[in-house]
Amino acid sequence: MHARQVTGSFSVESFNKENHYCFLMKKRGAWKWVAEKARTQKVILALDHPSTSSQLAKHVGDKPERTSRILRRMVAESLAECLNPNAQSSRIYGLTDLGHWCRKRLVQQRDDKTKVRPISGLPTEILPISTGFDWELLGWVSFRHRAAVIKALVGPMQAVSIRRKAVQHNPALRMSANNVREVLRCLLERDVVERIEVPNSVYPHFELTPVGKQLQAYLWRTEGLS
Repeated sequence: MHARQVTGSFSVESFNKENHYCFLMKKRGAWKWVAEKARTQKVILALDHPSTSSQLAKHVGDKPERTSRILRRMVAESLAECLNPNAQSSRIYGLTDLGHWCRKRLVQQRDDKTKVRPISGLPTEILPISTGFDWELLGWVSFRHRAAVIKALVGPMQAVSIRRKAVQHNPALRMSANNVREVLRCLLERDVVERIEVPNSVYPHFELTPVGKQLQAYLWRTEGLS
């Protein structure tokens, strides 16, 4: 086993990894593609956590179809990976190690005010891809009504209260209390919510399970909220 060689803050291991990623980018021609495409740069910079193409398109202010094409090219260039490849829609994408390296370079260039235009509100830190996380489930709950219900749930709530909270979050949302009840039924089947008995209450109340709370955190993160 080779010992890790470190001199001060410099590490031969990190130096070799940096050169390896640089070599891969140049060999693939990916860096030239990224450097010449402002839209691609925006998508890479915005992909600080796993997201769908629609979520990214909304974040960067572009069309979902164009963002999808960029993501497919990023996958082909080994800059991104689809985390729920079996999904027919709401596919979740995250950066690979090479993609993280590329994003780091773009952030450095942005901060140095060189080639990349500053984009307000983009974090320099990335949310790591959780090992063992159910990305298929996250893709499934990313549909509008399901996501709205999950984000609205704070403690035991009944359908009418959930709808009211969801509309407060998004006034343009069109969702009836019956829509909420149907979504809750589906979420119960996937163990995202659980039914809670509330004394002296005629109507059923629901609360997020631990899995549901984790999904909620990802959904709010996608909206740019903590």
